[in-house]
Amino acid sequence: MTELYAPAEIRAAEAAAMENGVSEIELMRRAAEGILQALPETDKTIGILCGKGNNAGDGYALAHLLSRDGRSPILYRFSDKLTPAAAHYYELCKSDGIAERTALEDKPFQDCTLLVDCLFGTGFHGKVTSPFREVIEAANASGLPIVAADIPSGLSAESGLGEIAIRATKTVAIGGYKYGHFLGRARDLCGELTVCDIGLAPLSDAAVVEDSDLFALLAPRPHHSHKGTYGTVTLLGGSLPYSGAPRLSALAAASLRSGCGIARLALPACLASAALPYLLEGTLCPMPHRDGGLIFDEDALDAAFKSATSAAIGMGMGRSDDIAEILEWALENLSIPLVIDADGLNTLAGMDLSILSITKCNVVLTPHPKEFSRLSGIPMSDVLAHPIEYARSFADKYGCIILLKGTSTVVTDGKDVLVVSRGSGGMATAGSGDVLAGVIAALLAWSQEDLLLTVAAGAHICGVSGEIATDRVGSISQVASDTARAIPDAILAITGKVHTK
Repeated sequence: MTELYAPAEIRAAEAAAMENGVSEIELMRRAAEGILQALPETDKTIGILCGKGNNAGDGYALAHLLSRDGRSPILYRFSDKLTPAAAHYYELCKSDGIAERTALEDKPFQDCTLLVDCLFGTGFHGKVTSPFREVIEAANASGLPIVAADIPSGLSAESGLGEIAIRATKTVAIGGYKYGHFLGRARDLCGELTVCDIGLAPLSDAAVVEDSDLFALLAPRPHHSHKGTYGTVTLLGGSLPYSGAPRLSALAAASLRSGCGIARLALPACLASAALPYLLEGTLCPMPHRDGGLIFDEDALDAAFKSATSAAIGMGMGRSDDIAEILEWALENLSIPLVIDADGLNTLAGMDLSILSITKCNVVLTPHPKEFSRLSGIPMSDVLAHPIEYARSFADKYGCIILLKGTSTVVTDGKDVLVVSRGSGGMATAGSGDVLAGVIAALLAWSQEDLLLTVAAGAHICGVSGEIATDRVGSISQVASDTARAIPDAILAITGKVHTK
């Protein structure tokens, strides 16, 4: 796993380093050396965009190193506000005779073949104002490759959000990767991500999941095993208006072998004939219904969940008093990992959430930001600005696992945080969440030793599946069933095999 830090954790590590005798000037030099090593080989002019604070100081230190190596950078200075360390390197730049410009011209970067973005640092928040807005727009319009120091200017290092920001071809994370390198708009704007070690020792309980983290989970299975070895998953959902949702979950869990031994699809009996073609490897449990929606029937629920080792509830269920009664029954009576998705989440939002703290289930909630906002009562703008903080707090309060969907997915049990950064824009389509619920529930049917990693593995597998599906059909035409069908190839790819388009 790759460790991931809140911006405040990096600042604390910098403060600790300085308390131990490492000067801010030395830290800045190390950062500049890391950026220099990440620059492509060129003997052409490099333009360095300098704004405020220590991020600008990194630019001045970089310019000094380039000049010392006999190269001729150009400084584009847009602020006189300098920290003491930044002022130190700016004075060196003046002594070196480095050219500088303080205003944009008609063709401001015509003498450059590469730009380095040192406008803002990880402390940036709020909106980009003049003259920096115009600088960012001009840099993005220049067509030149841009290397961002720490994070593309204009992005929040906490959330990866920002109205206007540098579109980098490479980003050099200084001291460690921050949340904002993987959340929000970061995947569209950071380009290639590298990290620059400047000798800090930050502390974190968050990490980005990598393929290698799933090798043990997805290891080849022994010959001496049978379907009972890998558990039974029950997928409960569906209603007449949303008949496809549970079928997508079943497709992901059973037909394409996300790992469970037996998959049981429980849905309104009126949808049984439509579901049968999708259940060559699964079983069907028709449920009592009224007007195309599930109704509460304790005997039917007992039968649906008999011998199940995991479950998922909510896909396409709709909302009604019966649905609320079904969900309450599940939380009070089941003692298996329970994934609650879609309409299950919307129903839960109207219930007393204290039931999550007393249930015998290991509950996994899989909301997108709007659903999480309904659950938590936190405005969605705040959720988007601090997704890790709020997801972790909610999970800790209610003793559950939260999988908060987004450009990167945040998975937390209230203590540790795993971030899944795989996936594609083609997955922004109806049904993708249903596929994810099926995969997670299937994995939980047979892998419960590390619940947090298993849930994150489901998101990682779906993300890789989505990337493969995009390769095959393109992001515009991609639908959720394309992602589901790519799951076997994704598992092979994760474990080191090569998928075939």
